[in-house]
Amino acid sequence: MKDDLKELFVVLQLKLFQPALEEYNQKFKQSIPALKSLQEDTLQYLLAGEDILCCLPTGYGKSVIYELLPFLDKGCLVIIAVPLNAIMEQGVQKLAGDAFSISSGKTDLNKLKLSDFPISLPTKNN
Repeated sequence: MKDDLKELFVVLQLKLFQPALEEYNQKFKQSIPALKSLQEDTLQYLLAGEDILCCLPTGYGKSVIYELLPFLDKGCLVIIAVPLNAIMEQGVQKLAGDAFSISSGKTDLNKLKLSDFPISLPTKNN
């Protein structure tokens, strides 16, 4: 059974992830040859409609996970929630109309209320 799952994963990688990664590389002028195992695992959960908390070390490629989603699911909308506004805005700018930000500008996360978050929706230029 485990070998069957590994074989299915290889097929998914070749048929789904690799073309999306190539499109991503071309659009963002990157040269990522393949996804790392935990990036693939995370994307599989997300594409299956599951929630996942992904805690990976700095430099592992967490951003690639959410940046690749619009290439895998053309109808998805990425919501980027990070503690630093600079990182959030960088991600929103990179994904253009496929992401939006919710930012309060406050640094004390313990005092946040839902009303503190203005929503910034993307606009697409045709």
